[in-house]
Amino acid sequence: MKNIPDTKYIFFDKRKGTWVITKKVMNKPYNFGSYKSLEDAKKARTYFEKNGWGKCLDERLKFSYKQPKYLVWIASRKVWQIRKRINGKIVIFGQFKKIEDAEDEVRLLKKVNWDIQDLCDLKTDGNQITECLRCGRSLI
Repeated sequence: MKNIPDTKYIFFDKRKGTWVITKKVMNKPYNFGSYKSLEDAKKARTYFEKNGWGKCLDERLKFSYKQPKYLVWIASRKVWQIRKRINGKIVIFGQFKKIEDAEDEVRLLKKVNWDIQDLCDLKTDGNQITECLRCGRSLI
């Protein structure tokens, strides 16, 4: 990448918000995975360089970061959006700056079977919360 040192074969995919390694092996382009951070991508690239790119074709995606289902990167807003198709319509369940926060929210939504009301009623660390952090509704 331009202006970022030591990024040979690595580029940033704006649509998904991940770092991707691509390289031609025997004159054919191959994807060597998507990674959550630039550091992870550099570590994986170092592994492929040490072990030979051609020899790593079968294992190239085992290091790859798999973007969780239901998350979409909105580049214009620089947020992760939770989307799920329900009854043929796409429903948005929130937006988060950090992917970790969005992943946590997806786990909670799955736990309550995608019911926002139940999500608001969840207990936190064994203590009843007094106000839903998501919608601001008072739970007392």
